[in-house]
Amino acid sequence: MSDPTTPVTAPVEAAGPGGQLAEPLGERAAGTLRLLVEGASGVLGRVLAAPDGLDVPVRGTVIHDPGDPLPPSPAAVLLLVGTDVTDPRACAVLRQAAGRGFTAAVVKERGQDPARLAETAEACGIAVLAAGDAVPWRQVDAELSCALAAYGIGGAAGAAPAGGAELFALADTLAAVAGGSVAIEDLDQNVVAYSKVPGQRIDALRERGILQRRVPDLPEQRGQYREVLAAPGVVRFPAYRDELARAAVAVRAGALPLGTLWAIEPADGLSDEAVAALRDTARLAAPHLLRALYSPETERRLRRDTFRAVLHGAGPPADEAAERLGLRPGTEFTLAAFALPAPARGYGAGPPGAVSGAKAGPGAGGGAGP
Repeated sequence: MSDPTTPVTAPVEAAGPGGQLAEPLGERAAGTLRLLVEGASGVLGRVLAAPDGLDVPVRGTVIHDPGDPLPPSPAAVLLLVGTDVTDPRACAVLRQAAGRGFTAAVVKERGQDPARLAETAEACGIAVLAAGDAVPWRQVDAELSCALAAYGIGGAAGAAPAGGAELFALADTLAAVAGGSVAIEDLDQNVVAYSKVPGQRIDALRERGILQRRVPDLPEQRGQYREVLAAPGVVRFPAYRDELARAAVAVRAGALPLGTLWAIEPADGLSDEAVAALRDTARLAAPHLLRALYSPETERRLRRDTFRAVLHGAGPPADEAAERLGLRPGTEFTLAAFALPAPARGYGAGPPGAVSGAKAGPGAGGGAGP
């Protein structure tokens, strides 16, 4: 059984078969749990269980709402939002996740003893990682996604920033079913995405929110937002003054509120199909909104991890890596590498900060760059 007190450090040296240390990051193929642990060490606290070691494949993340069934997700990492590590139901979810092909699960310990959960993980062959209790789940997902995306792995490689294509597509699909304009908002009432279906029913307030990318802060609306965020399902509001009737639902990752989803109702009201579509769209929007909320940090982390991957001879194709790093085709650049003296040799091994190599060449896939 793996030691449930193993801290996450970078790089992580996990023992392989026969007690041999697994190869370091630069010498093994990308897309493993080791890559994830090393690349997201800022949000992961320790490895609670790793029955098959860390050199197992990883192909993306899945956010799990305790009330939803687990989808088959080969080699995915399951984010168990709102899960108590001492609850027997958490062990049941782990067994189910292992049966559906998940590589690992991420939990928060919150001062609880994870020993039983770790034992279950060892028995069913799934790794368990602990995220920092103080780290928001949306940041955990963003960091893990960045660690994978830097190597061109997983659905996060094309993750949408705020206002990205996935959220707009969801808004359009819902508007086509509901018959009215749809807006997806974050918790600060910023309009992250909206529908653009021709002929959709819309009013002046929605138009203003779309143009300003923020919902006007009106006193009567504050109570509406509180009601929507507190409700387990769809909340409907009648027409008021110049506002058309609306239906809204909270967007959540587990118990974590991420924002709200609003649809203007058609003249004859929402159909049962539209109400169901509203709930389903909120569930589908959750992972995209989760990533969108942390897009500035995500982009910085993605650039850093992409550069690291390129230096290790891995990562996405040259043109894609160049775009992420902001290197224009044909641009001349110089790469300077600095090596600190090895601790075992002392400071006599070489001057601190000595340049170990420098090369100039054309960027964006010119062949001479990183």
